[in-house]
Amino acid sequence: MINAIRLIDFEDNKVTLTVHCYNLTFLKDLIDAYPKESIKVISYVFYMSYPGPENPYMNIPEEHKSNLIIQDLSLDISLDDPLFVTAIEKCRELYKTPINRMYHSLSNALNKISNYFDETEITDGKDGNLTQIINAAKSYGPIRDSFKKIKADFDEETKLINWGGKDKAYDL
Repeated sequence: MINAIRLIDFEDNKVTLTVHCYNLTFLKDLIDAYPKESIKVISYVFYMSYPGPENPYMNIPEEHKSNLIIQDLSLDISLDDPLFVTAIEKCRELYKTPINRMYHSLSNALNKISNYFDETEITDGKDGNLTQIINAAKSYGPIRDSFKKIKADFDEETKLINWGGKDKAYDL
């Protein structure tokens, strides 16, 4: 399981920022830019980037996650600031593991193969692609099995819980 690199903590009945928020320049820049909202701003970054069970928004689809977090944190600032983009991207990198990267790489490869099948005109003959397409289709079983194994490893690593059959929000 991925161990959370905590950005926020709870001490003495109040939310606090961890040492990482002050040591990592991309997070410290956010704190300095939004000193009155620093807890909410860093919480937003954590909730948008961390894929594990310590994130209460981990099962929210990506297209809904940002607006929901903004609403729940009562954030009233513009998230178009490049500081947010940088912080979220860098935190997502911090949380990536080899299994996480492999899962997303295989997922992207399957999407590319699917797009190839959708978009490629099938031709036969000496210079045609029919044989390649047939061979690719025959390889689907082993590719699917590999993907299912890495997906199971990814789910185990992040301990994803899929409530009510909803799409999981782990497309980083």
